[in-house]
Amino acid sequence: YYGTVSTNNSIEGSQSAQMRWFKSAKNNLGYAATNFTLKDVTKVMFSAKSPNGRVNVTVAYSFDGENFIDVKTFKLTGRAQTFTANINVEGNIYLKFQLTFDKEPSERADLIIDEIVVYGSISE
Repeated sequence: YYGTVSTNNSIEGSQSAQMRWFKSAKNNLGYAATNFTLKDVTKVMFSAKSPNGRVNVTVAYSFDGENFIDVKTFKLTGRAQTFTANINVEGNIYLKFQLTFDKEPSERADLIIDEIVVYGSISE
């Protein structure tokens, strides 16, 4: 829901991924997920912010692309910060960045994410 590349409030360069939440559709939490698998992921690093500081981001992974396992939820502020989610999973997984919140925002809230780097192990 409501995830797209945007030029508004970018973190690095002219574009960042932006997920939104609207009170009029409160069950539709914005997210971005891979449509491809990543092998033997050890961690993922990324930059994120919430322009009005109202939302958080949860990093999750899945073996089938449908049933996601939460790794960690990061509290966001209006300033971009770099975060690390340690995953340490063998095999092929999908990654997901999910907009979440502790307290329901008033009308609308945004999650901006950028500079995603995925680390993996190399089997010999």
